[in-house]
Amino acid sequence: MLSFFPNVIGALIGIFLALFLMTQLAKVEPPAAEESKPRDTLSFEEILPPKTIAYMEDGIAPEQLIEIAEKIVPPPQEDIPVGVAATPAVQSEPPKEPKTVTPEPPKAPLLSATALNTLVRASTVNIFCTLAGETDAASGSGIVIDPRGIVLTNAHIAQYFLLDTRDGEEFVRCAIRTGSPAEKSFSGELLYIPSAWIEAHAENITQNGWADNGEHDYALVRAVLSAEEATSSLPALSLAYDGAGLARTEPVLVASYPAGFLGGQAIQKNLWQVSSFTSIKELYRFATTSQDLIDVVSVNGIIGAQEGSSGGALVRTEDGKLLGVVVTRSAGDTTGERDLFSLSIPYVNADIVTDLKKTLQEFLASDIDAYQEWFNENVRPRLKEKLMMEIEK
Repeated sequence: MLSFFPNVIGALIGIFLALFLMTQLAKVEPPAAEESKPRDTLSFEEILPPKTIAYMEDGIAPEQLIEIAEKIVPPPQEDIPVGVAATPAVQSEPPKEPKTVTPEPPKAPLLSATALNTLVRASTVNIFCTLAGETDAASGSGIVIDPRGIVLTNAHIAQYFLLDTRDGEEFVRCAIRTGSPAEKSFSGELLYIPSAWIEAHAENITQNGWADNGEHDYALVRAVLSAEEATSSLPALSLAYDGAGLARTEPVLVASYPAGFLGGQAIQKNLWQVSSFTSIKELYRFATTSQDLIDVVSVNGIIGAQEGSSGGALVRTEDGKLLGVVVTRSAGDTTGERDLFSLSIPYVNADIVTDLKKTLQEFLASDIDAYQEWFNENVRPRLKEKLMMEIEK
């Protein structure tokens, strides 16, 4: 009898591992073998896989996120001493008719749906990168979070700003585009990218269709403004640092530049912005986190759940504040079958402290020009070298 249970447990563990491996193998298809080409004739797909910059194909593996359970609040109980019978209070007058309590009406949004949609779309941008001398392109999204032209996006998009030159010549050109269809508006430069993300994912720069959970996958890009443009403010969203609204069923608006069903020419000339009113489905935290925060939220079945929406905006409909930045999606043949995942602003605000020793809120209030100069001289060359080493292997 005692030896029976270990055998059963061992068998169950074996079955579980087999099913798990079958599931994982079904999710990730190895890239098709291609003939090798000389280095100077490599295509954009081989060096800068569009699916990597636009979106991560299979999305978050279930074991990498922990769903946050709803807290169950017990009903209040009256404090009655043990062994003492509770006696009803003596009424000095006849009981009165109970008062009719009128429930408070739901809070009216500070912005109308039309005004909210206009604000969010004006603050959401397309990040469009091309390989010098080639027609292939890659596309992602971003959100203007500061009138000085600071854009919040994903690290798997912003990394391409590091590859502007190769051997002294132009290599990759990235533009920040606005409007619908998207048109070139500004050139841009990398302002910040988590070193932890580069360390973990530099090797993925030449891979296609890789999947990740989105941890540390955020970055800041800065639009390069002319003297005339620098005197005027760009439309920017305020950030929900407090996390209010990160709750199941909370109404939200998602805006991005999805491009999963478009070819290269269409992305370049006919890429339209999409926005959807929906609600938060689930709340998650990373399995590796030690912070008591909501790290990731999901929405379900919207048209933006496709390649190109990475870096898009998740906005609280009540007041138009940014709740999160789109980072990845779940697997699914159609957008209706997919969940779209976003990193929460409280997560980004806290996680950035690892590198900058200050929160995102504190960083945006600091001397950005001085930091940009320091970053370009001390950090950027090292990160660029790490990516170039992977490309030239």
